[in-house]
Amino acid sequence: MATIMVSAAQPNPPGKDRATTLLGQTTELNDEWVELLAQSDVNVRGLKVLHREFGASCVPLRTGLYFEFGDWFLPAGCSVRIHTGHGSAYWEGTRAHVFAGHGWFKWNNVCGDRVSLASAQGVVDHAEYAPRSPEGPLVRRWGTNQLVPAMLPQAVRF
Repeated sequence: MATIMVSAAQPNPPGKDRATTLLGQTTELNDEWVELLAQSDVNVRGLKVLHREFGASCVPLRTGLYFEFGDWFLPAGCSVRIHTGHGSAYWEGTRAHVFAGHGWFKWNNVCGDRVSLASAQGVVDHAEYAPRSPEGPLVRRWGTNQLVPAMLPQAVRF
């Protein structure tokens, strides 16, 4: 069992995709995020969060880098939400918020996508969501690698 896992994502934030930048703030981009949960104390140094890059007709072309952690520690039971845009890292209760620094949306709404966590030794965990997922948060379905809309009864937040 992985000590850190993909627990939730919001690849399709509510509203139209706009990357309006105002004084370095990217509100809509920061509404797109993925969240990881530490199941035990873990140093995530060097851990990479990856996504798929697609070509025409949703053919996966390659894996792209979404975020890479520096020397960073996440205590057991805490989570980190990685926002696509820009901002300053902060803690909100047991959830850390960090920012990937991208200028445009990364998670694919049309084709679906896969969130992968990789270390130097290989893939640590992954979770994926279906094409054309509805707006709003997705959570990991219990016992699977599927991210599903939060309002479904079979979706259980860890």
